[in-house]
Amino acid sequence: MPLCEINTNVKNVPDDFLQNCSKVIAETLGKPITYVCVEVNTGKQMTFGATNEPCAIVKVASAGKISLEENKQHARNITQFITNSLGIADDRFYVLFEDLKRENVAFKNRILAE
Repeated sequence: MPLCEINTNVKNVPDDFLQNCSKVIAETLGKPITYVCVEVNTGKQMTFGATNEPCAIVKVASAGKISLEENKQHARNITQFITNSLGIADDRFYVLFEDLKRENVAFKNRILAE
């Protein structure tokens, strides 16, 4: 049940951005795309390094598949996608990973840990 939230000061994203982002998240985490949820918030008032050049914060949360070694590959895949798709330099955004406890996530009226 991967989640990806992107906040950026970029005003417009490509029409296929959400679908392509879903694919990248599913592939890098090894999770079915049918469970991936992506949210992008554009045109945010943001600064990075005290400038208004394009920047972002990318949050990726998943129940499992988040660890030091796995995150190295996730970071490469996600960074490449954001840079290529949104034109944001790789030194203008952070990627934050969160490993969700299965007992703290519900889907279809049940807790994932059940």
